[in-house]
Amino acid sequence: MGSISDAFNHMLECLVDREEKIRELKNILSIIQQHTDVIIFVIDAITGDILYINKPGGTNGLDDTNNQSNTDSSTDKNINDFIKILYEKAKKENKPKTTWEIYSEHHKKWFGVESLYVDWTEDKKAYFNILTDISNQRKKIDTLQFQISIDQMTGLYNQKFAYKVVEKLIREGNEFTVCFIDLDGLKLANDKFGHKVGDNYISKFSQVLRESARKNEYICRMGGDEFLLVFEWADYEDMLNVIFRINNNLRYLNDYRTFPFPISYSYGIVSYDKKLHRDAVSLIKAADEKMYALKKSKKTSRDHK
Repeated sequence: MGSISDAFNHMLECLVDREEKIRELKNILSIIQQHTDVIIFVIDAITGDILYINKPGGTNGLDDTNNQSNTDSSTDKNINDFIKILYEKAKKENKPKTTWEIYSEHHKKWFGVESLYVDWTEDKKAYFNILTDISNQRKKIDTLQFQISIDQMTGLYNQKFAYKVVEKLIREGNEFTVCFIDLDGLKLANDKFGHKVGDNYISKFSQVLRESARKNEYICRMGGDEFLLVFEWADYEDMLNVIFRINNNLRYLNDYRTFPFPISYSYGIVSYDKKLHRDAVSLIKAADEKMYALKKSKKTSRDHK
């Protein structure tokens, strides 16, 4: 009987402790609501039903947690979809505490989310989601990331970004094609006319690339006189059309003798094939090799004249 009594007393202690934790949770919720601008969504861990939504800076019936009367008419489809994402994310993680970031179309803001798996009532488990507006931080981070992804001389994306975006497209499994470009005669331009002319040559060619590409295409400077075009949902023929536009734009510059030498370049086009290209390095290298083969054939042709 002694062991049964001990077990029973332990069970009572656990129940009391549980009730105390629930009361503590409600007190924390009340304090958060009164003194901060965080948004709180409490979602039933089993059904996904909304148990509570706060209004930052205001008051709600904290005890009316078993119905959805706390949600007003503004809780439209966008809000419900947003809550569904919160619920599915928390359920998938299946951890006592999870943190992540999410964008709300309804609020037009980024939020940092901290999701806690809690006892909401004696017989109900819930995901207690605390959302903090991090839009300003995200904006600063996005601006910084953009700045470090840009080549300062040309305004194009830089080499680091080129490898990053190619790896991203490979992971997503999207169809895409790359074109490696190398300017012809830059060394001669630098040696004969000076580096200022050479730099202007690179800048003017960069402008031609921008004018020849579509808005959703990535134009990157790999360094020196080398460039990489990354076109999503494009094949070899699509890239040839871009080459055609580049040539037309260069013809205009050459006709007007923008430089004391003709602007020309060599290129290599490769479409991503998961059987042939294991990563960004191998794909870009394949395009570089094709470019070099074309440059070599042009040099051989000139030598035989």
